[in-house]
Amino acid sequence: SAAAELVVPDKRQLQAEVLSWQRALDDLMARLIEKRRSQVEDALQRLDRGAPDTRTHRLRIDDLLRNAKTSLRSALALRWERVSGLERRMEALHPAQVLARGYAVVQRVDTGEVVSETSQVVKGSPLEVTIRDGWFNAEVTGASTPSSSLLKPAADKRNPPSEVLSGAGAARERGHAT
Repeated sequence: SAAAELVVPDKRQLQAEVLSWQRALDDLMARLIEKRRSQVEDALQRLDRGAPDTRTHRLRIDDLLRNAKTSLRSALALRWERVSGLERRMEALHPAQVLARGYAVVQRVDTGEVVSETSQVVKGSPLEVTIRDGWFNAEVTGASTPSSSLLKPAADKRNPPSEVLSGAGAARERGHAT
């Protein structure tokens, strides 16, 4: 009916209006996007003008890091060599190594005190002598303090003087007891 046509709009007319609104929105969005793009470009140009040259700084930082790594490696290598040298020195001074070189540890049997001076013993003092492969007992039969040298030259091991040490094997170590 005619009244219904007046109240209900024509489908084509509605489609045309929707299309018109869609075009208007598309135009508005395009203008907004263009405006924002322009603002972003302006901001980027301002940043480029005011920003430092990061490439140069980055190269400088890379050089500094490379130099620091080289310095650290050198310092570590020097310290490692020092530690290795100290370790070798400690190994050489280890009591077992000292004994292996022919020295002995002489102790008083009664106190366990290490004998390092003639004043610590008297004639008849029982001693325990530790050498590389074990120990043996000895007895002081005499003592002297040489004035010209700390160590006397080793005596003939087949015929050692009996006045310094006596006991099984004591003469064998005569020149090396400390």
